[in-house]
Amino acid sequence: MAKNLFNKSTAVEPATVNLPATPEALAEMGFDPAENLSGETPDIPLIKVLPQAQMFTMPDDRKIDVIEGIILLTHRCNAWWDRENEQEGNRPACSSLDDVKPLASSPKVQSSQCATCPLNQFGSDVGENGARGKGKACKNMRRIYILMDGHEFPYLISLSPTSLKAAKRYLTQLADRKRHVATVVTRITLDKQTSGSNVYSVAEFEAIKDIDDLATLTTISKLRKQVEQIARGQAITGAEYETETEDGKDPF
Repeated sequence: MAKNLFNKSTAVEPATVNLPATPEALAEMGFDPAENLSGETPDIPLIKVLPQAQMFTMPDDRKIDVIEGIILLTHRCNAWWDRENEQEGNRPACSSLDDVKPLASSPKVQSSQCATCPLNQFGSDVGENGARGKGKACKNMRRIYILMDGHEFPYLISLSPTSLKAAKRYLTQLADRKRHVATVVTRITLDKQTSGSNVYSVAEFEAIKDIDDLATLTTISKLRKQVEQIARGQAITGAEYETETEDGKDPF
């Protein structure tokens, strides 16, 4: 019988066409992808930025140079890593998910307000050699949750301080056009910049398509609410902040 399973039959059989099952057909058969995470709160997968190569690294380690999708949610956040005590691993000693107040769960809360925190001021950064730099000890970032074509879950991109101005400029341009960022398809690329011997990347944004279909916008609105709930519980990690430059120093 095994021979019949793994070898071509000599019998004449009617010609058949095996069509791939669609997601809708699989769901009707009882194969609901949501069951994979039953009882779990999913972590949104991280797309890393390779600052020297102007490339993005996908969660499956593929390297791509362009990201296109719908930005469902974006917000500022801050993180400070205590270089003198690394017992927390890659978890920040103090962090904020809204750029206003530190998380009460932070191991070492440094201030009641981010704006007035001494570590959130320019010139507060101290390098490994003990010398003060121009940047901030607390790193200001922007999280972007982007839904790419062909995917059910959004991806997370954390922009470093060097890309904050470009992101703000893009969001301002959309607001001037009376467009919410979730109602356009956005293309993100990385532009090479240098500061002395340092090589780093700055994100560049372009709206390549407006979304006006009401059914699509309704779906996007529902997804946004789901992402907001997950984002509030996804802690910042060291993987989100990339400082790799040619000489190992921050470019800012």
